[in-house]
Amino acid sequence: MDTKKQLIKRWHTLLNSLGIDSATKSVLLAQYGVTSSTELETWQLKQLCDSLQKDDPRDAARKRLLKILKEWAHLKGTNEDNDYLKGIAERAAGGTSFNQITLARLNSLYNAFLIQTKDMRTARNMSAPQAK
Repeated sequence: MDTKKQLIKRWHTLLNSLGIDSATKSVLLAQYGVTSSTELETWQLKQLCDSLQKDDPRDAARKRLLKILKEWAHLKGTNEDNDYLKGIAERAAGGTSFNQITLARLNSLYNAFLIQTKDMRTARNMSAPQAK
């Protein structure tokens, strides 16, 4: 369960990553009858963060990248754990936290790993014995 401090941090991270200006932020907070995120209850912060998270176009790109990374790791015969795969994506993105990777970089990484996965599948199929 998230603490209030963690949720406030998540709230501000989402505001920045989605490019929400202070006027829009004030409107969002006014829906709860407050002027500051610190005045919100924990459940209200969670609800607000979850609604903003749904609007983040990077969510689908992150899931798509993790899916291709899982297939890539499977073909290599390595660990398919999500934390391990996120670490690979972070290193490939230049050390950025997985949730901070930009949409353009997520798409670029997806395409790079997609090409590698296709190449690995092709090589595996070529080396398989042919049925007569």
